[in-house]
Amino acid sequence: MNVHIYKGQVQKSIIFEQMISSWKHALGIVYYTQDEPYPNHVGGVYMMPRDLMKEDEFVDEAIPYLMEETDAQMVIIYTNHTEEENLYLIEKLRAFKDIRTVILMCKED
Repeated sequence: MNVHIYKGQVQKSIIFEQMISSWKHALGIVYYTQDEPYPNHVGGVYMMPRDLMKEDEFVDEAIPYLMEETDAQMVIIYTNHTEEENLYLIEKLRAFKDIRTVILMCKED
């Protein structure tokens, strides 16, 4: 699968919201921790707390379930972690075969 990494410090949630509202077949997921800022005002996205769902559960269970519930061709995942902090998630996403493209939004290092 193609995993595109988008890194940004500010306006990331606005870009996330614009992508979700512009693309009909995109599945939006906010994979967050409570102690970091995250977009909690974007409608039509799934909110997945990191403290309740580890990366392997997220990729192996949550994403396939959500894909069954929608006709998504692309997944856009907003995180409030750096690319380095998301390395395990990135590896799991690259190995996942059921979707073609993922945009993973990370905080700048």
